[in-house]
Amino acid sequence: MIGPAQPQREQFGVWTVTGREAVAARIDEFIADADDQIVYMAVDELLTDEHLDQLRAAEDRGVDLYIAGISDDVRGQIQETVPSAELFETLWEWRDTPAGSLLITDEETVLVSSLVNGSGGTNEIEETAIWGAGDRNSLVVVLRAIFTWRLGGERAG
Repeated sequence: MIGPAQPQREQFGVWTVTGREAVAARIDEFIADADDQIVYMAVDELLTDEHLDQLRAAEDRGVDLYIAGISDDVRGQIQETVPSAELFETLWEWRDTPAGSLLITDEETVLVSSLVNGSGGTNEIEETAIWGAGDRNSLVVVLRAIFTWRLGGERAG
């Protein structure tokens, strides 16, 4: 006998991940799972070869790529690696902020990281990220609205 179908319940939380390796692994996972669209922004030191490999694989799968928030040198590196990526200007000046990375995949998964002073009084800089998933997740809804507007404006201009 087949039991009653339970409606799938979406989780509305926001999760935290700390440490550059852990954040980088989450970014690679989300890029690898993307089917339609990736919006990716990062400061120079957080763009890894693995991220570039994942972006290239996404391009090969036909995923639309939108890249911003990085230096001219890194933009050149990304354009070489993933020539179909559309570059756009960010709304924010990232150089003087603790911003790290922002990733939106398929308008349903969002990760935002920042660079913060390490715990325990060290001068080491750590990366901490929050992420959420689901088309009704608050973090996803807000950032999707901002970037849908921004990307739409870039295309129209």
